[in-house]
Amino acid sequence: MKNLKKFRLLLFVLGCVVYAPSNAQASGHPEVVTGVGLLNVFNDDESSQWMGSVEYRFSEWQWSLQPWVGAAGAKHGTAFVSTGLIYVHETKSGIRLAAAFAPTLYDANSGRDLGSTLQFYSFGELGYTFNNHHVLGVRLGHLSNGGFACRNPGVETLLLTYTLPLSARK
Repeated sequence: MKNLKKFRLLLFVLGCVVYAPSNAQASGHPEVVTGVGLLNVFNDDESSQWMGSVEYRFSEWQWSLQPWVGAAGAKHGTAFVSTGLIYVHETKSGIRLAAAFAPTLYDANSGRDLGSTLQFYSFGELGYTFNNHHVLGVRLGHLSNGGFACRNPGVETLLLTYTLPLSARK
């Protein structure tokens, strides 16, 4: 039964990945984002884990939102994959603000048990856009099951991010 639930969750996430980009309109710019930092950064009861992440942000969709998919891994074999929406606002001075939310599949391995395979990842990002449109940023995120499981400890992430545009900008 547990494997069937995981399979259904995987199908849901894959459906989101396939559906969102197929309806995307080409008004924005696709990007690849890499990150390195810490998982479980604010909890004193367990040590933080080094983590790395990579994500793909599709062209802007509707209401200035971009669909995105991502994967992350941490020191103790912890891994998660996400697919969601991100809103990015860039000022004329190069400051870039972003906020995102994504349903996420989480595998603790020997890392922290978050109470459920299904998690929700939300984050805010502050960055600076250089003349070549590459972005260096800092991300603070929260990963939890939203209270859908008996246990909901949640963890925070703190990442240094680098964004590479995949198409020319005007």
